[in-house]
Amino acid sequence: MPYAEQALNMTDISGDGGVRKIKVRSGQGPLVPSDAVVQVHYTGFFEFADEPFDSSRLRGEVFKFRLRKDMVIPGWVIAVTTMQVGELSRFLISPEYGFGDFGCPPRIPQSITALFEIELLSFVEDAGIEDYFQMTEEEKSQIPFDQILKIANMEKSFGTEFFNAKKIRKSYNKYRLALLVLDEYVTCNSEEERQIQGLRLLVLLNMALCCLRLNNATKTITYCQKALAIDKNNAKAFYRLGQAYQMLGKYDEAVTNLKLAQKLRPTDPNVSQQLQKLHSDVLQYKEDEKAMYKKMFCQTTKKSQSSLFPSNRENMVQESDEKVVEVSEEFKENVNKYLKVKTSRLKSARTATTRATTGE
Repeated sequence: MPYAEQALNMTDISGDGGVRKIKVRSGQGPLVPSDAVVQVHYTGFFEFADEPFDSSRLRGEVFKFRLRKDMVIPGWVIAVTTMQVGELSRFLISPEYGFGDFGCPPRIPQSITALFEIELLSFVEDAGIEDYFQMTEEEKSQIPFDQILKIANMEKSFGTEFFNAKKIRKSYNKYRLALLVLDEYVTCNSEEERQIQGLRLLVLLNMALCCLRLNNATKTITYCQKALAIDKNNAKAFYRLGQAYQMLGKYDEAVTNLKLAQKLRPTDPNVSQQLQKLHSDVLQYKEDEKAMYKKMFCQTTKKSQSSLFPSNRENMVQESDEKVVEVSEEFKENVNKYLKVKTSRLKSARTATTRATTGE
């Protein structure tokens, strides 16, 4: 259908007919504010063209931009600020609000009107995180408390989006920025402190989860301990601590923390499953230990002058055939080293398939 005919069924949202809109599917919630960071899918068409000239869907990438800051055509700013999350609409944008009289040949012809189909996926208010990190300490101290929360929440929101897209390292970096903003703020009263610590707790738990996914058990433990300093009865912190200790092969610590998580959340299936997996790992470790000792003992009975058996023998180990084999401290240390290496490899293989609980 010619654009002139389509325009008859569309609403003028620019006031001069330069940008027209027709809603295909309604959304929910408030309209997009003028300073928002938005995420959309879109497809752009020229009149009578069989194929789109541009499409985020064909690229398989969500398009993310800041209104009034990033380089988008003026018609897009007008269009997006009339939308709600989940909405799908079509916009007819004239050259004055689009690509101008010159266009961008050969891809975009001169004085061309374009039709865009836009789906609004999400938005957050632009809290100015880039500006924040360019400020002096004195300038930061002048930022109102509600703005600090906006900055931290925006970075936390981006972190969660990256996490859900399985971009774990980028997710971790966004959570780290959020935590930095919160840690730098000096609270003025108990209510501000309560809100800051509440948001810090969520960010720390999400950072711990990211570190689990990145197989960094040491950092996971650090962030969980910081979370427990805020909330000493946080089940998620105990649960992720248990996972981290299990990853390190520290089974006693893993059992302690997982049981604390289970006590706080007795009906949580994830905790029960992790305890079952831990029990399986411990049994496997014991089987490996038993097999290793048996193998090495058999070798020592065949070699009476083994280097593992110095003349000063103190410890004794009983074999299944009742034959007593003397074991030195050096031998015992060698066996334990071998088992630690074998256990570490087993943990690495199993960690690849471990699924932690989702982030906040």
